[in-house]
Amino acid sequence: MYKRQALPRVDIVTHHCDADPLLFNAAVAAGAQGVVLVATGAGNATPEVVAAVEAAVARGVLVALTTRVPAGSVAEIYTQGGAVDLAAAGAVLTGTLRAGQARIAVLAAALALPYAGDTAGRTRALRHTLGATTAS
Repeated sequence: MYKRQALPRVDIVTHHCDADPLLFNAAVAAGAQGVVLVATGAGNATPEVVAAVEAAVARGVLVALTTRVPAGSVAEIYTQGGAVDLAAAGAVLTGTLRAGQARIAVLAAALALPYAGDTAGRTRALRHTLGATTAS
């Protein structure tokens, strides 16, 4: 009999202008192999969220960065928790993809290269999955 294999857990966490990393950290603690961070503006969060992203990436969690605005791309414009810092912490910018689309990209990358301690390989798989969609 065929037994369906569970998909890797990929959560979506929405950020707001004064958010702390509680929900992001809860997703990681719940076993998420990937987290889509839905940031403000061009991909901005807080320095505390940047630290949480860096810690998650160090644990092998794929982190994709998108925005909650209706149109436009995430871009490395701002520091102090902005996309410049988030990219440096290991988040992968998703270009113009929105949360649901970015989640599918993270899921595809996780399925293409199941976690075996190869964080860099999983990040490469995510970047490859995003293809020309991203600017960085």
